[in-house]
Parts: sequence; structure tokens; C-alpha cells
Amino acid sequence: MSTNKSTITYSHYNFGPFLFRSKLPNEIIEELISEGLKSKKSHNEKLAGHLDNQFLYPEDYQKKFYAQFLPYLKVYRDAHCKYHRLDPSIPMELQSSSLWVNFMKAGDFIQYILTTMIFLL
Repeated sequence: MSTNKSTITYSHYNFGPFLFRSKLPNEIIEELISEGLKSKKSHNEKLAGHLDNQFLYPEDYQKKFYAQFLPYLKVYRDAHCKYHRLDPSIPMELQSSSLWVNFMKAGDFIQYILTTMIFLL
């Protein structure tokens, strides 16, 4: 599936930090779920929290997902630059670290989640 930056819709909120909201196509979400259900490599030792079943996606799927997700990151960056009046033409390299999944059950909780996107200039 090919996603063009011009077809990605998003919204943002004009207060405080830049908050970005968009929706991934259902095909990507469904594939994240199905690949997550197949993932068997534990990622617990790398993550904080009390959940026992946190699994790393296989490397080949991580590469596929990041290729599908890259247009969204680019739209995010363009919108972020526009919001803060930054120059979007400054070169930027995106770098991924890991893609993992957990399927929470009733009573499970995560004390604190920090999602990081690293932009290297």
C-alpha cells in the first residue's frame, strides 16, 4: 500500500505544545494486530511496567511498518515546523528503535508511557 503525503489528513490544536492527530488506514492497523498476535519474542526486559506479555515485532515486519508509517512522520514534521514557524527544508533523518506490542486485559495498567520520535538533524 502506498500512502502519499497529500492524502494524509490531520488536525492540530492551537494551544500549548503541538498536538497532532491523524488516522492510519485500517489495513495498517489490522496488520499491526495480526502481526502482533504472531509475535513471540518477549520484550519485557526492555520495558517498564508490570505487564508480562510484551512482544517485539519481527525485524522484517518492523521495516515494512516503518516504510508505511514514514509518510505520516513526514506530515507530522511539516505540520510541526509550520506550527512553530521552523524551516522544514533543514535535512532530517528519522531513526527507529523498536516496535513492540502488548494486549492489555481487564485490570492491566501502564503507569507511564513515553512515545518518542527522534529527529536527527
